Amino acid sequence: MENILPPVLADGKVLLWDAQSGVLKNRYAQKGSIWSVAFDPKTRWVVSTSADSTIKIFDLATSTNVKTMTEHDGICNLCGLSQ
Repeated sequence: MENILPPVLADGKVLLWDAQSGVLKNRYAQKGSIWSVAFDPKTRWVVSTSADSTIKIFDLATSTNVKTMTEHDGICNLCGLSQ
């Protein structure tokens, strides 16, 4: 998972590409345009924020949405990860 690049598309998808082969590895979707994405291949997490006012956490290894956060008010336009 250390060779993953996560470009963000405005149509509500985060696409994870293998940096060496150029092969699409995973695709994660949100409603609305993606505003921000953060990821750490070593910890398996991808976090994204969207115009639909959600924050989603995805697991790189299983390609699943492990949590959707909606408890905040308004749009979250920036996310990050910390160890």
